[in-house]
Amino acid sequence: EELAGENKENHRQSSDVSVLSPSTSGVRKSCQVGYCNKNKSSNCCMYCKKIVCGKCTKEIQIICKKCAQ
Repeated sequence: EELAGENKENHRQSSDVSVLSPSTSGVRKSCQVGYCNKNKSSNCCMYCKKIVCGKCTKEIQIICKKCAQ
């Protein structure tokens, strides 16, 4: 568990902080985070790469609420 926590923290630090990462196809897909009612979006979380809608987005950097915890 300790190693998993350290690995996750290192992954977060190593990933560059970029803004919104929309899918290249432009197709809107259902949100995969689950704090909404399956809203549609083409935005991806920077950390877990899941499709995330505006309601499930933590900040402007597009991080899903699950990864922000």
